[in-house]
Order: sequence, then structure tokens, then C-alpha cells
Amino acid sequence: MALPRGGRLAAAALLLALLLAGATAPTGAAAQACANRVRNCDPSRNYFTNRVKPIAHATTIRGLRYTNTYVDVTIAALEGKPPIRYRFVRCGCRAPSSGRVVISIPPAAVYVGDTSTLSQVALEIRALNTVAVIGNVFSTYSPEVRRRVAAGRIRSLIPSAAEFSPKYARLLDASVTGVSGSRAPLLALIPSRAIKPFRAAVGNRLRFVTSGELDEVTPLGRAEYVKFFGIVLDRSGTADRAYDTIVRRYGAAKRLAAGARRRPSVLTGFPFGGKWNQPGEKEYAARFLADANADHRYQSNGKVLATTLSGAQIVRQFGSAEVWVNAGLYPGSPSLTLDELLADDPKLSNAVFKKLRSVQCGRVWSNQRQVSPDGLANNYFEEGAVRPDKILSDLVRLFHPNVRVPGTFNYYYWLGRPSGLKCPTSNLFG
Repeated sequence: MALPRGGRLAAAALLLALLLAGATAPTGAAAQACANRVRNCDPSRNYFTNRVKPIAHATTIRGLRYTNTYVDVTIAALEGKPPIRYRFVRCGCRAPSSGRVVISIPPAAVYVGDTSTLSQVALEIRALNTVAVIGNVFSTYSPEVRRRVAAGRIRSLIPSAAEFSPKYARLLDASVTGVSGSRAPLLALIPSRAIKPFRAAVGNRLRFVTSGELDEVTPLGRAEYVKFFGIVLDRSGTADRAYDTIVRRYGAAKRLAAGARRRPSVLTGFPFGGKWNQPGEKEYAARFLADANADHRYQSNGKVLATTLSGAQIVRQFGSAEVWVNAGLYPGSPSLTLDELLADDPKLSNAVFKKLRSVQCGRVWSNQRQVSPDGLANNYFEEGAVRPDKILSDLVRLFHPNVRVPGTFNYYYWLGRPSGLKCPTSNLFG
């Protein structure tokens, strides 16, 4: 039986509303709570007056496009997984999904699973008040975050130092997360490696946003993810200014290094389980050494991945290296001496360490200047992961002591001279 004209119009309106509602989220996915809701959203009005500049260095952030009510971004190359196409919609507005993952922004509350992302959120875009839950307080350096966890203002998904893997199902329990009412459900910011276990634990009951920063092979590429998180948390202006500062300071440090009189040879890292990794030419860590104007044996090997060496191979290939960086023990210490390092494992020291010219001449540096009181968290991997300008400035200072770099050391410190060893070179940097 045909409906009367008024009934047909009402049915059409209802169908359109259902289609629009269904288009704003993937089927079966729970909508996360958002903040600063727009009343009576007008699609002709621009709700993104602060916009990040075009992506310049990050190769995995693609297709950035603004409209009046939403922002499209594609995150590609997530550790070999298919790209994720996001549509970030202003809270209170509607937009068709067009096959994208739709997220309402800004979120009312977030879970932050990775310490580098936490540093982006807390320090660079100043959105710590949005953080309700973090992955692991024991691997977090930030004193402010630790204070908030101790005060119950932020929860830690991992409640004990004896646990290592987060149980994501806990994010569904308000008694665990402290997130309820208008702030629930929260939005999860997770690293790409966590996508599979996260989905297995919570299904479609929580939305998540992930990034491809670990697939970036350049320091400035990784740091540019501050723009992505600026979009997600509606801090685009702050994110843009933060990134401009990083690029400017990184470039200044690189130019100072390029003007140095000589390039010292370098060994990096520390052995674990009898194996010692050295970065390939196209690896993230190698770019720091190149931009700091240091000479690494593998700087032209064309490899993306690190090369794993034995102690004997390290002695043969890097025994004459003038400087050793990123040495240290775990738990970390900001006051470890070279003698203490050598005494920790006498067998390894006699077989390897004491045969290195960098050790004999006391040119060993640790990146543990800023570690938590228990030594479990290192700010080099937290803030340093998103502030490559600070890391590069440190490396230029220690590789080129005659170059005047503004400021003081951020993450590195010198382990001092060894006892009972003779340096074969009278003036290593002469």
C-alpha cells in the first residue's frame, strides 16, 4: 500500500537520517566521546581556523585534506599493514565515512599507549589534561605524568613493574580507567604494533588512532607526527609551532656540525645477549650520526636494517673508533662511570671493551642523563624520540668539542676516564 505524501516525506527523512548516522562510523564500532561540541553545525562554516602546514618530511602521513567540518589523513606503511584512512570530524558535525575510519575530534579523554606519543601529547601540544590512561607508568620518565598517576588523576594500564604487556580489555572497565559519564568511551592512541592485540581484546567497543612514526627513517619525519596528533587533539596551531621550532634548531645544529674541522669515527649502542647492533646507512639512528658529521663504518652500506655483530667483530671493525656513544647499563643511571661499566661484566670487558680505543682514551658517552629514579625509564627514548633537535645538538657537542653549540647537554653525559688503561693517541681530537 502506498504511503500518503506526508508519510513518504517522513520516511525519506528518516532513511536519510539513518544513512547519515551509519556513515559516521564503521559498522558496529562504538562512538567515542568528544569535547567542545558544536551546536547546530553549519557545513558552510569553517570549523578548522587553525590548520597544520603541509607535511614536509614524514612519508607515511599522506593525503592531508581539510574541509569545513572534517580533516582527511591517511597513515601508510604501518609495519607492512594496509594503510588506514582517517576522517576526523568536528565534534557535533556529521560527515559521510566514504570508506574511512571516522573519529570525532577533539576526544573527551584518551588512552596513550606509547611513551613517545605521550611526550608529543604532554609536552609538544600541551594536551595532558585530555590523558586519562597511559600504557605503563614504570616505563614513563615524565615527572609530571608520574605525579598525576600517583595522585590518581591518570591511571596506568599496567599496574605493576612485573607486568610488561598491557591488558587492553581493562580499558572497558571504568573502575580501572576512571573514565565514565560524558568522557566515556575514550579514544585510544596506540602504536601500530599494538593494533592486532588491541582489536583482539576490545573488538569494536573502543575506537583507536594509530601512527606510522616508527616507519619513518628520518628524525624530522618521526617528529612531524606532532602535526598528526595536533589534528587528533585539536591543537593544530600549537603542533605547527612546536614542529617549526624542531626543524629550525635541528637545521642549526646540522650546519654547525658541517663546519667542524674533522669527522670523528664512532661506535654506537651496547651489546645485549652477546650481540651488538650497528645501524645501516638508511636506518633512523644512522641519520643522526651523518647529520652530526661523524664517521660510522656502515654509513654507506645501503642497508635499511641494522647489522648484528659479535664482540670479536666489534673489536675488528670498530676497535679504532674514536668515540663510543649510547653506552650504559639497565636499569639506567645518570652517574655511571667508565670504571663501573667495565667492572659490571669483567669477562666482556676484557674480551671486548678494553680493546676499544674509545674506552682506552676515555671517549665513552651514555644517553642516560635523564632517567627515572628507579632507572627503568629514559627520557632519551621518550622526549628524545620527538625532539631530534635536542639529540642532534648533544651529538654535535660531544663529537665536536671545539664547536660552540648553544645550551647544555640534554640526554648525554661523559663516563670519565678509565683506570689502568693507556690511550694510544695523545690528542684524539687534535
